[in-house]
Amino acid sequence: MLTVQSGHIGTSCIITKDFDNSNCHAVIISRVNREVVHPDYQAYYLNSLHGKRRLKSIFVGTSIKHINTKDLKLFTVPLPPLPEQHRIAEILSTTDAHLEKLEAIIGETQLLKKQ
Repeated sequence: MLTVQSGHIGTSCIITKDFDNSNCHAVIISRVNREVVHPDYQAYYLNSLHGKRRLKSIFVGTSIKHINTKDLKLFTVPLPPLPEQHRIAEILSTTDAHLEKLEAIIGETQLLKKQ
């Protein structure tokens, strides 16, 4: 999982094999124990409004805010049982896919209206 360290602080994502050997700057690379944590669940939590509010408590810096790796390492995420984490991540992923389709339909409809 990658978590943005500076800029859009705390925004997190799971990197798929498609992006092996990619490189980037100002991110924190995390690995989770998959026997305890579903990585997609953790990323969804960190990207949620509640997760972002909690992450703000570990921001440092005056002009440019960022997260120190040591602080993120100590940051705790509430963990329901693993099967529940899987289900939550699955539901949110399905919801995201539906929203993307709806946004595409809205975009196409707006284009038609302009013609």
